[in-house]
Amino acid sequence: MASTRWIPYLRTNKREIGLTAQRETGSGRWEHELRRAAEEDEQTDKSIERSEEEGEARRLERREWRGDATKESGAKGMV
Repeated sequence: MASTRWIPYLRTNKREIGLTAQRETGSGRWEHELRRAAEEDEQTDKSIERSEEEGEARRLERREWRGDATKESGAKGMV
């Protein structure tokens, strides 16, 4: 009878299998692993956002530098 409960979950992912196991056994182990996985996902999202912000800041910095360099070279050429 227990094997029939597992069949639908085996077709999905391990997290759903873990949730089923937790409900049937009362084990807190799976809950801990799911919480840790969610925290890792959140950290990954934050690092991606940080990388995007740093990349944008570098692009703006390069644009400013290029703009300053062309102004300086243009001024020198006119003198």
